[in-house]
Amino acid sequence: MFTVKLSHRSKRFLNHCDDMTHRRICEKIGKISVLPLPLEAKLVKGYKDKVWRVRVGNYRILYLIDYALQSILIVNIDRRETVYD
Repeated sequence: MFTVKLSHRSKRFLNHCDDMTHRRICEKIGKISVLPLPLEAKLVKGYKDKVWRVRVGNYRILYLIDYALQSILIVNIDRRETVYD
């Protein structure tokens, strides 16, 4: 199981979203901590590092995986239209 760290931006999003969205995103993050690269994970182009994304409805979770430290850094969580900015 990987440890999960949230960026400041991700924490801010989770603090301001509605309860249903918060619950769904937290469930997905829990699944990612067990299996960092599920079948639906896609590599995001345009980033220097290998940033992966998973979908939760209209929202996207962008994250980095550090296999050496067994950790995942959630870089950003937001709506599909604005998450890549």
